[in-house]
Amino acid sequence: MVQSWKDLTAEQYLKIMDTKDTKELVSIVYGKDANSIPVSYYSNGALDFLQEDPAKTDVLTFKSGDKVYKLTHLDKMSMGEYIDVTTFAENWKDNIFKIMCVLYRPMKGLNWKHKLKMWWGKKAFEGGAILGNGKIMALGARILHNMDYTLETYDSEIHLKNEDDFKSMSADQFHSFVLFFSLVLTTRIPGILKSTQSKSKAKKVLPKKPRQNSPSKAGGGTTSSKRSRTPKSGSKTKS
Repeated sequence: MVQSWKDLTAEQYLKIMDTKDTKELVSIVYGKDANSIPVSYYSNGALDFLQEDPAKTDVLTFKSGDKVYKLTHLDKMSMGEYIDVTTFAENWKDNIFKIMCVLYRPMKGLNWKHKLKMWWGKKAFEGGAILGNGKIMALGARILHNMDYTLETYDSEIHLKNEDDFKSMSADQFHSFVLFFSLVLTTRIPGILKSTQSKSKAKKVLPKKPRQNSPSKAGGGTTSSKRSRTPKSGSKTKS
């Protein structure tokens, strides 16, 4: 029995956002034809939770089977990652899972300390969200962000095949990612490119300064930096 957004997947979330038909909505939620679903499944407010926003969840980490995905450092994105994300973002609704494959990659060398920190971080973040306490949420985010970890190096041939992992994530976590990505797309990513361009311009070689005139050996004055032109042979000179 589906009782909350946590019981739905990211793929179902996108389909629900695209439909206004009640029968189709019920079919999406329960994964079967509406004609075979008992009326009690969508009567008496069974699906009222769909009228509410999903709960805020951690967007820094995501677990799928034995793999734990972590959001990459946006300020350290490679040019390949940047190009793929911005290209997919031109049609983000169809490419949202590809975008997630770029921004999230499996963590390497996980041990019990990592898992304990992830557990504490998630509990603090989600508990703070339920209580409406921003400080507790920020604490949880810091625990997750400051973990000592290594991500797999991005390879589009490998990581773009992880779409199914993200399609199966819970709808509430996916909703939080969509909100997060809309902010990243409009602020952080353009800022990253602007910062990169500024650094590139700063590295350009500046024009050489003109050489200063050297002091005259005789009287301490200056000599002209221009070389005096010697008259060509046969030319007339003023007496």
